[in-house]
Amino acid sequence: MNGGFKEVSTIQKAVVERLVALGWTHVPGDQLDRTIDGVFIESEVTAALVRLNPMIAEQPERVDEVLPRLRVAALASVNEGLIASNERMTTWLRGHQTQKFLDTETYESVRLIDFDDLSNNRFFVSGPGFDHDEISAEVTYGHGPKARRFDVVLWVNGLPLVVGETKSPVRQSESWLNAAKDIHDVYEVECATFFAPNLLSFATDGREFHYGAIGQPVAEWLMWGATTDPFDLEGGARVMRSVELLLTPASVLSILRDFTLFDRPVIDGRPTRI
Repeated sequence: MNGGFKEVSTIQKAVVERLVALGWTHVPGDQLDRTIDGVFIESEVTAALVRLNPMIAEQPERVDEVLPRLRVAALASVNEGLIASNERMTTWLRGHQTQKFLDTETYESVRLIDFDDLSNNRFFVSGPGFDHDEISAEVTYGHGPKARRFDVVLWVNGLPLVVGETKSPVRQSESWLNAAKDIHDVYEVECATFFAPNLLSFATDGREFHYGAIGQPVAEWLMWGATTDPFDLEGGARVMRSVELLLTPASVLSILRDFTLFDRPVIDGRPTRI
């Protein structure tokens, strides 16, 4: 891999297979228990709600009071904007949202993810890998001509937290920057609802690897590595090293819980979401 990759499908498969080695379970897009216009894998979200919340475990039908609120939080991106919806979903993901069930008098915190015991979570990666072909293994969102396919998606308890886009290293006219623009300029605009729970996205062409947050201009997407890495590490080896450091289940959840911030610069004397 030190010499890079020959074609886009090879990049996708290499990334997916490395993610599996890091602890993600490979589930091709066409085998996920979801409709193509669904943001969540709702059976996985339901199972996590029961597994992680004693009050829901006592009465599993209480899931039906929580799921509609999650759907609304994602759909709010259409009217309120993606950043506002993403911030609201992050509150849910961190376990800071509460729910008063119909037959109770108190508000209870709702957990979607267990940050303390990772074994209580289910980590899926969708995308081509192993014996699955490129198109069917990708995640489709939407219908007809407006449907989009995401090369790689990382799901935690049925919630799409990371989206990856790849480009071929042999096409001189394309690079990781084109992949990042696809996410920032197209997917986040046309598929905003799918990105409401998003923690970060990444782009790679097999030569370089960059990542960014919702709404972050592609010129500001960052690289990821370690100060102890060899200074001459590059190409496919550098890409795989970035994957290994940034996209482990533990790293993804740590970034979500401890390092995700929403900036509100002061404009005309008031903090403003932009």
